[in-house]
Amino acid sequence: MKFFNYIEYLLKNILINFCLILISIFLIHFALGFNLVQNFRIQYSFEYIGKILIFNYGNVELNSQISVSAIFNPYFYTTFAILIIVLILSLVIGFAIAYNLAKSNNKVFKTLNAALTFLSAMPIFIIAPLLVIINKYLFLPSVYIDTFYGNLFNTILSLLTPILILCLLVLPLIISINYPIIYDIVKSEYYLWAKANGLSYKKIFWTILIRNWLSKFIEKIVLIYSYLLTLVLVIERFFYIPGQSFIFQYLKQEKYFNLLMYSILLNIVSIIMIKSASELAIFIFDINKKQRNIYLRRLKWIKNYSK
Repeated sequence: MKFFNYIEYLLKNILINFCLILISIFLIHFALGFNLVQNFRIQYSFEYIGKILIFNYGNVELNSQISVSAIFNPYFYTTFAILIIVLILSLVIGFAIAYNLAKSNNKVFKTLNAALTFLSAMPIFIIAPLLVIINKYLFLPSVYIDTFYGNLFNTILSLLTPILILCLLVLPLIISINYPIIYDIVKSEYYLWAKANGLSYKKIFWTILIRNWLSKFIEKIVLIYSYLLTLVLVIERFFYIPGQSFIFQYLKQEKYFNLLMYSILLNIVSIIMIKSASELAIFIFDINKKQRNIYLRRLKWIKNYSK
């Protein structure tokens, strides 16, 4: 029966988000079209919606017609790859710091958290040049090196500083989200009950801490992704990384209007897909129910709680 509930929820979610994407793209196309395209008509927006439904995203007129997806996708993949790497690193480090702060309030981690907060408060146009100067003393690349001009190792080296900056900037946000969640869990009755009954650290960590943390943290992932995306776009321009921001300088021209719309469409779809996945995960975790069944050492313990 639960399987059909998941399918029903998934289908409703897909339908709602599909309509949301179409409405958003129509309104954005209409608003931007009046500002960027001469003699623009509202029917062009309806025609554009019809085209994207058959996966026709338009072309760009250069020396010849080139599909906007062929132009934009490589830049999108670069941005997305950097974003995912930073997100994973930041989640692991941020969780570790928040966990130690919540569990023992260790002075070392308190100092580290304060230092990260201080660094993240600095404007990005100050912290980035400082790290570039440090790079020069360490003989590290100060701008992105494409594999076309060097080997893969040099390309990876040139990405270390941008990734480090992004981690420093997003870590305080992740820690601030994680800390109250983890603190509530480690101070909860069911967590203390598990420790009092002699459960292993590994079982408590994965069965109680991680499961309950995921059910509450996952709803924040869209916020973190959106915030990190804006930071990545800024850092890309600073270090000349060929990501999405690299082509934004051309998008005010009328002949690149289809490219602009495709970039907006791709980012909206990616954000809504992440949002949908997180909502589905929350639904599966079923964190809003009034009773939670926890099986520990083959013993069923029911903990009633209010939302």
